[in-house]
Amino acid sequence: MLETKLRTKGIDHTVLHVKDVAKSRQFYLDVLGMTVNHEEATHAFLWCGGGQMVTLFQVGEGTNIKPGDDMNHMVLREVGRLFQDSRSEEISYFQRNGFYPIMHLVAIKQEVANQHPEVTAALFTAFEQAKETAFRFYDDPNWSSMAWAPQLAQKEQLIMGGDTWPNGLEKNRSNLERFIQYELDQGLIDGHLEVEDLFHANSHHL
Repeated sequence: MLETKLRTKGIDHTVLHVKDVAKSRQFYLDVLGMTVNHEEATHAFLWCGGGQMVTLFQVGEGTNIKPGDDMNHMVLREVGRLFQDSRSEEISYFQRNGFYPIMHLVAIKQEVANQHPEVTAALFTAFEQAKETAFRFYDDPNWSSMAWAPQLAQKEQLIMGGDTWPNGLEKNRSNLERFIQYELDQGLIDGHLEVEDLFHANSHHL
C-alpha cells in the first residue's frame, strides 16, 4: 500500500462534461434531488449533500464526449500539506531546477489567433504591463494589511530572482518540458511533444 502524508476531509466538487447542461441539470435536480448553488448558461454547480457539489460544464457544439472525457477534474477538501516545511521544499525545487512550477496558462481560440495574428503579442504585452504595475505595489507598505509584506516580497525576489512566474514560451521552456515529461511518464500522451507543438506559431517568439 502506498504511504502518503496527505489527509483529506472529503470531496469539494467534481466537474463533469455534458452536451446539454439544461437537460443534465434536470436529471440531477428532479431524479437525484440536488439543489442549485449557482449557474450560468453553460455550467451549473449543484449541491448533493454534505457540502459537496457536482459541477456540470457544457462542451462546445459538435464536441464528441468519449469515454474518459466526461470527467474534467475533482477538487478535494482541506488537503493537508505534503511537507511539514513546504517553503523550504519549494525553495529547494527552484534552486535545483531554476524555475518555479507554472501557475496558469492563457488560451486564445485557434480561429482568433489565425484571423488576428496581432492579438497574441498584444495580450502578452498587456500581461507584462500588468505585472510591472503589480510589482510596484510592493514598494508601498500601504498596499496590504500585512505588516511585513514588503520585506517578504523583497526576500522572495532575492531567492527567486525577481520574477517567479515569467511570461512567454522561451522563459518557460524548461518548465514546459518538465510537464511534457510528466505526461509521458504517467501515460497521458502517446509520444514526445516539442514545446512549440503546444502553442500557436504566433506565440513562439514571445
